[in-house]
Amino acid sequence: ERVFVRHCDPLVDDVPVDDLPITVVAICESDEVLTSLRECAAGAGFRLYPTSDPTRFSALIELIRPDVLVIEVGSQACDGFGTCRELRARPSTSHVPILAVGGADWSEVGDEGIVAGCGAFMDGPLHVDELAPRLRALGTEHRITVRLLEAESVIDSIARIVEARDPSTGDHCDRLARRAGRFGRWLGLGPGACIALPRAGMQ
Repeated sequence: ERVFVRHCDPLVDDVPVDDLPITVVAICESDEVLTSLRECAAGAGFRLYPTSDPTRFSALIELIRPDVLVIEVGSQACDGFGTCRELRARPSTSHVPILAVGGADWSEVGDEGIVAGCGAFMDGPLHVDELAPRLRALGTEHRITVRLLEAESVIDSIARIVEARDPSTGDHCDRLARRAGRFGRWLGLGPGACIALPRAGMQ
């Protein structure tokens, strides 16, 4: 089965990003999960690309650049939490929300899922009236994150342009970022804060 995807460019197509359908790539093998996802996509207007093949799942992610990833935990299709860890390790998917679904007892394995990088969990049976708003919320979260990353990149470029105009500043941006990170670690702040401080120092 071939997948043809047309990426809309808001600047060319005059389509605001928020008006584009939420795009979901899912790896699942049970008919129950697949049926629920298809009903949800049809009712809510999402674009759904499901598969049970891990290789195809990876290819779809790179091709489509989805807003949300859905992984059926406990299936034979993939190592659920192992796949989450792999996705979090990739720069292209490190910030894409992951919804883990299936019959797992989340009270027992929820902590493992959080550590692996899952952003949300839903056990079976999946109800469309609960699934649709969850996917929409995760998709919106992803688009906001993308905007912030793009804004951060622009600010970083501006800071380096300003820095380059004054040779006396040296590597001021990088130096400030490194010191901010060390200061955060000295204060005993958590990993998230220690990542945020260097970014703030650059800006």
